[in-house]
Amino acid sequence: MTREALTGPPPEPFTARCVVCHRRTTAPVAVRHTGSPSGGNAVTLYACPAHASSVAPGPFGDEFAPEAEGLEGREGLEGAA
Repeated sequence: MTREALTGPPPEPFTARCVVCHRRTTAPVAVRHTGSPSGGNAVTLYACPAHASSVAPGPFGDEFAPEAEGLEGREGLEGAA
């Protein structure tokens, strides 16, 4: 740890723009994680605490991966039935 880290100004808080009221908030709540169809960067959408409960939650991270849906190890079983 350095002296500057202890005596310098604190870092700026993380802020995000609310998807409902479009105001900046220093207490953002992640409400949706969207990926690009072309495989580009994923984007996390945030809401302010006042609007977080009114936004329908969306997928986060790897929710649609086969492991998340319980489909692991089922490849090749389509014609077995």
